[in-house]
Amino acid sequence: GMSARTRNEYRGALSSFAAWLEKNGRLLRNPFRTLPAANVKADRRRERRALTPDEAGRLLYAARWRSLAEYGRDVVTAPKRPGKRASWTYRPLTVDDLPGAVARARERLAKHPEVIARLDAEGRERALLYRLMLYTGLRKNEAATLRIADVRLDADPPCIRLRAENEKNRQGSTIPLRRDLAGAIREHLAGKARVITIGTAPADEPVFDVPAGLLRVFDRDLAVAGIEKRDGSGRTVDLHALRHTAATWLSRARVPAKVAQEVMRHSTVGMTLGVYTHAGLADMAEAVEALPGLEGGPDGDAATL
Repeated sequence: GMSARTRNEYRGALSSFAAWLEKNGRLLRNPFRTLPAANVKADRRRERRALTPDEAGRLLYAARWRSLAEYGRDVVTAPKRPGKRASWTYRPLTVDDLPGAVARARERLAKHPEVIARLDAEGRERALLYRLMLYTGLRKNEAATLRIADVRLDADPPCIRLRAENEKNRQGSTIPLRRDLAGAIREHLAGKARVITIGTAPADEPVFDVPAGLLRVFDRDLAVAGIEKRDGSGRTVDLHALRHTAATWLSRARVPAKVAQEVMRHSTVGMTLGVYTHAGLADMAEAVEALPGLEGGPDGDAATL
């Protein structure tokens, strides 16, 4: 039941160990040398897709307001059946419903301003977390381990420092930030400082309070944003798809492959282009239209031949 990628990882570990045994005379030959690798492309268990800018915008909007809007959802009552009590439930939220639901939530929670402030801050922080992941390709665990001391907003350009022990490849990286994103993070940290204490928040305080159930929260945000979890081709959108989106947007912005590789912190360009960059039909059609036009041929004007 293992995926092809997992089997290849076991194969590589076994082959490396056997090669060491062979080199040191503890084994006559490496029995794994000729073991063929599994075809990862033919056995990909989860194929992710990149979000379009419009989808990403709806996702950020849904994340920003859903926490508060949940308290303003409309109630739907089912018809009363003979011998049964009337049942009720809440109407599912959509992007179009958010403004009205937020207004109703503020009315219902008018006597609890601290709850309104907490839910508002929660939505603002989650939208900023998604935005950071979309623009930097940070993984969930990497974003969760960011500390205030790792954020360099006064640098030129502004950047974040990812510590080696918190990065997947254990190398450590410095990741530049868009200036508008840096400004949003500055506002977020100023608000966090006011909540923690009057003044500056401790340098070892996490930048984001990432909940343990963020994957489930993300799926709810997707539903409100009207984004299908799985499309007709079987491709999925999950939290890691934000990293795929970052790589795809870099490609569509005509960023050189080597630069995109550095931004994504991949060991090879092939990983960036082959796994994380998703070329859609529109991208391929644009590429085909860019080819030079041809005149003449069997259907051309005979007078021009």
